[in-house]
Amino acid sequence: MAKLGIDISTHQGKIDLAALKDKIDFVIIRVGFGVSGTIDNKFKRNADLCKSLGIPFGFYWYSYALNEAGAEAEANAFLKAIEPYRNDYSYGCWFDMEDADGYKAKKGMPSNEMLRKICAKFCEIVEDAGYYVGIYASQSWFKNQLNGDEIKPYDKWIAQWPASNGQQKGLAVDPNSKSDRNLWQFTSMAVIDGYNGRLDANYAYLDYPAIIDNMRKNDMVDLGEPEEEREEAPENKPEHSPQILPEEKPEVEIPQPPIVENIETHIVKRGDSLSKIAKKYNTTWQKIYENNKDVIGDNPRKIFIGQKLKIIL
Repeated sequence: MAKLGIDISTHQGKIDLAALKDKIDFVIIRVGFGVSGTIDNKFKRNADLCKSLGIPFGFYWYSYALNEAGAEAEANAFLKAIEPYRNDYSYGCWFDMEDADGYKAKKGMPSNEMLRKICAKFCEIVEDAGYYVGIYASQSWFKNQLNGDEIKPYDKWIAQWPASNGQQKGLAVDPNSKSDRNLWQFTSMAVIDGYNGRLDANYAYLDYPAIIDNMRKNDMVDLGEPEEEREEAPENKPEHSPQILPEEKPEVEIPQPPIVENIETHIVKRGDSLSKIAKKYNTTWQKIYENNKDVIGDNPRKIFIGQKLKIIL
């Protein structure tokens, strides 16, 4: 059975989510927009409210990227913003690819291939960080601009608004009228008691909370026992006769230059273990664990995909 949800941003102001809680099943919240990483000024408010009210929620980022470098910048801003909700979100992370305000057209619309590469770059980075990710676009864009292999691995949130006599049907749209999509934004004109205005409304056909919960469990990396560092066996050296030492002279303390630490960041990926990571950076798993206890926790045998570990070389 399809679930009913809304997507919201600063445009809905201080929307009363408590008044809507019993009328919707989920909310997808705009995190921000653009390559400069502008955060929606209602993002934290909306996310915290959903969390406190027990409303399942997901996230989206409105893209202004014109190339892959822009998509990477947007992905990094997105990940930084949603990190506090890593274990709370349950309706995916979505990359909003459209040109509603004509920005891309004014700046020089990227080729269709580049648009797909932009989507793929954002999704790849977010997925590598351990999140469930997909792409939002209109049905027309998916059939034309985004029709290619680059985005096939990712879920699709399709916007297509049925109308009758030139008017959107709103909540009168039958969720069973479509069977070719997982997440469908079926209107921008939903009227729901508890909000004075029109809302974007969506039907979810997949059990996203179950999928993401299962993904979290599968993405937990059980390291087993970390490999112990082996000490080299002492060499069998012949004993030497005691040496006659010259008269000792007072030691002169020579000042040592300060030690400059080289610090790198490693993002945990599927198949990683502390031992494997240690070998990559020519260090020990014990040292990595000691420097990352605040991230890893009390058990050095369990790390999670997407965790950021500080590697001090």
